[in-house]
Amino acid sequence: MEAHTTGRFRGGTARPASARSGDHVIGVKYCGGCNPRIDRRAVFRGLGDLLGADRLEVMDPERPYAAGLLLCGCERACADRPAVRRRAPLWVVVGGPAVDGEPVEEALLAEAVAAKIKSGNATPLSF
Repeated sequence: MEAHTTGRFRGGTARPASARSGDHVIGVKYCGGCNPRIDRRAVFRGLGDLLGADRLEVMDPERPYAAGLLLCGCERACADRPAVRRRAPLWVVVGGPAVDGEPVEEALLAEAVAAKIKSGNATPLSF
């Protein structure tokens, strides 16, 4: 699985940053995929269906975001680093079959993330 800053994730697509407007874009940061326990691509697609693919963008290190999503294949959530967290004030972390440390069935991960984002219950910046 390969992520690109153009907003594309193999098997799922999102419009490039230049085609988006507004401050409601969610920056998505992927882990390296070395120990995937979940299908990150399915979570990304499901979230795009629920929130709109135009709201999702693979994180650009030069751009701030309204919210961030760490999409990690296992509980280790190795992509959760201070430099990444500084890119957005609110975060949702998927670490394997869990959202913000709470177990969630894999088939319901996208719904759980969408619900947190829509309700404003994303975790504030903590680094």
